[in-house]
Amino acid sequence: MFSGWLKEVQGIEEPVGLEAVRQRVLGEEPEQPSLRGGESGGLPPTPPTSEEQPQETVGDKIVGRLRSMLDGPKSVQRNGNMYADAKKLQERLAMPGRVGVFKDVINKYHETHTQSNIDDWNASNSFETPDEVIQFLQDKVGMRMINGKLQPKDYSIAEKIAFGMNPFPQGLNGREYRGANFHDILALRNGAPEHAKRIMSGSAQDEMNYNDRRKFHQKYLKNGFSYDMAEQVYNMLGVQSQLNGLGAPPGTKPTLKPKTTDIEQLSSNGEFTGDTSFDQLRFSDDPEERQIYEDSFKQGNGSSKERGIMMLQKIINSGFVDELTGVPFFGGFDHLTADHIENRDFPDERRLVELESPQNMAIIARNLNQMKSGEMPGGDKLDKDTFNKLFQSDRFKGKLGFEQFFDEDSSDFFDLDGDGNPLNDFADSNMFAAWAAYRFMNSAHFEDRLDQALEGPNANVSLDDEDDDEVTIRDDFMNNIEDLVGFDFDLKKPNLDLRKFLGPQAGMLDSVNLTKFKPQKANSGADEVAENSWRGQSGNGYDSTGFLDGFRKAMIVKLMKDPELATSTSLETLMADVKRTNKDTNKTYGKKLLAEKQKRRKAWANKNLKIPMQGIAAQYGLGRLSNSELAEKFREMGTDYLSSIADEDSDHYSSHQTILEQLNQGMDHWPSVLQTVVDGDRPLEFLQNSPAFMKVAYSEGGRQLMKSQAGRDSMSKEEIDRFYEMYDEEVNVRMKEKEKNPRTTLPEPFRSADGERLPAFGENWLTSDTDLL
Repeated sequence: MFSGWLKEVQGIEEPVGLEAVRQRVLGEEPEQPSLRGGESGGLPPTPPTSEEQPQETVGDKIVGRLRSMLDGPKSVQRNGNMYADAKKLQERLAMPGRVGVFKDVINKYHETHTQSNIDDWNASNSFETPDEVIQFLQDKVGMRMINGKLQPKDYSIAEKIAFGMNPFPQGLNGREYRGANFHDILALRNGAPEHAKRIMSGSAQDEMNYNDRRKFHQKYLKNGFSYDMAEQVYNMLGVQSQLNGLGAPPGTKPTLKPKTTDIEQLSSNGEFTGDTSFDQLRFSDDPEERQIYEDSFKQGNGSSKERGIMMLQKIINSGFVDELTGVPFFGGFDHLTADHIENRDFPDERRLVELESPQNMAIIARNLNQMKSGEMPGGDKLDKDTFNKLFQSDRFKGKLGFEQFFDEDSSDFFDLDGDGNPLNDFADSNMFAAWAAYRFMNSAHFEDRLDQALEGPNANVSLDDEDDDEVTIRDDFMNNIEDLVGFDFDLKKPNLDLRKFLGPQAGMLDSVNLTKFKPQKANSGADEVAENSWRGQSGNGYDSTGFLDGFRKAMIVKLMKDPELATSTSLETLMADVKRTNKDTNKTYGKKLLAEKQKRRKAWANKNLKIPMQGIAAQYGLGRLSNSELAEKFREMGTDYLSSIADEDSDHYSSHQTILEQLNQGMDHWPSVLQTVVDGDRPLEFLQNSPAFMKVAYSEGGRQLMKSQAGRDSMSKEEIDRFYEMYDEEVNVRMKEKEKNPRTTLPEPFRSADGERLPAFGENWLTSDTDLL
């Protein structure tokens, strides 16, 4: 952003763009330019003396040239009136706020796209080890290591617009840039590059063959990362979900989910061939290998880890550059996508498998994908969203609409100045100025919503603000670990509204919640399993469970300190995800944000705390754990939950020691209490495959065992098979009922859409409104 003296010179008193929103909303300090060209972390430039003038930036020069162009004769028609496009540009250049952001964007684009910067990128993107990739992502892309995961850089509004991203909060209904950047035009101005001619030019076939696609991928391949090496990088990334769904089609179409991890980049005579060992499985003489390939394309897989790793492998092996243009992805993973070279709109499922194959996916800039998928600049719709139609666009031939206004006879706007002399800097070409004008007028990033962003529509929104003039709802969930240490969870204590204090988590955190299978007395000799009747609190088992408070506090510490949950419930994330309508006031929007935060926290607690806890408790209810084993399992969980504050250098180390002591004292005491409750070392034991359990394998308790990996580990293969037998019967009954009554609900899914058994904690297990009681 501008330094103070530069703001004053340009007549800008307040920060502009989303930096202004971030400063007002999040209280962040503005970035200061460094000695390395504007990156955060360095020293600001020395303010000029009264005799000095601030150095003119590329953005200043472009705005000056556009204004001079508009003053020239070519912007005026014979009747003396300005051309419509020229007049609109003139009007927008009179808007200081938008012009300030525009200059920032041009400066950032020029800074990142200098030839020396591109050369440096291409000299740094050869990798032999996962560590080299991680270092590259930090040094060149600007990703940050947060809690052991690489997270995207906190991009400024100028960077987002320069890289074609959506720079606006969701409430402003912004979108990505749907057009070509200047270096895309440079790469494609003379038609399709040689490596892409068979997929994108007049010679492209209606149906491209394997070699056409292989030649396309071959061009920028420079690394030979295997699937396993890519997985090591994947495990260090905080953008895994983004990679998992990259280019994924709707669930109704065959979707790639590789069924093998033995995927290598193939080479011949020291050169990469453009395909992988997975692609070659399709032509294998071995029926089993061909079947692996076929099984990798199933309906309903959607996003998956396996897909994400394969996509990352493609991105790494091409050196993080656009496979079509060779332009680096300076915006990292937010700058790129996997786009299908040939469209998938075919009814034949065999063709759909071919079109969903990795060979038919190109890693390209998101703005190019947006450009060819939607309305092209000028309104011409490309047929069937295919690459071999992109070359038709006049935009790639330098016909942007604004170059006609320059008073210049040179036929080559790209490389020559007005006198026909070669240029040392692309920013000096009139074509760059024409592109900048086009970008300023046609990208949807410099229209009314930018004014709203400058005004900061969410400036007063807060999740925890006490000022009723700004937001009316506070998040009362406990967030101070030191307050937690001495907290008493006794629900009988007068005047304690625990639910209000702990928010929606109270129903889960008010007890250890040992539900599903009632632990029956060891000598009861019961013929049937008793279910869902013992919660470890008054009325359903035993009273006075204060000795379990150490475990309850450990759960809350985990809830407070989990980095994934903190990111997903941060104000910035919520504002990006929760739509703000034109009718929303700060108060109503704040309520939406808080409701979404509680919803996400509740779903996280359900998956990460409740299900593991109840899976172990369900084992105990069947007598498959002893009293002491149950206590040890909970001790292990509680100790792990406290690990985030276990470091002696932690600010909360003293609290850790106190809560850990409470946890251990409680777990030491618990077996003696359980001994009294069940009258023995363990409850009545229902051994694996016992007839009593086989009757209730698909009961509420059985479902709880199947959700938890710990619970599932206690079941035999026969018990799991029996569970699925009863589950399938229930689904069939409900499906028939649904034919008569559409309002009939189906059981929660224990199979994927293609009928495969889901693993514990599999996708689509949990919904955000799952009751925690």
